[in-house]
Amino acid sequence: MDRIAATSLVAEAMSNPSVKAPANALRIVRNNLAHGTRGYDAFELDEVVHILELAVRAHSLRILGCPDDVVKRVFEESD
Repeated sequence: MDRIAATSLVAEAMSNPSVKAPANALRIVRNNLAHGTRGYDAFELDEVVHILELAVRAHSLRILGCPDDVVKRVFEESD
């Protein structure tokens, strides 16, 4: 979540005082995109998508029973 919070897309969404957590910022962005009420910069979206993709890969490896060292490598190799 720290990586997601550091992205410009989430930082912009969290500039609203009512948005207190990165997860809420992502929810707002997703809702805006789904309902077509607002567009976002493609590069800012891609930055968040990349992080979320890594999280999905790591979670999938954990479900498959991979050791924590293997799961951590998913994030280390992305740096």
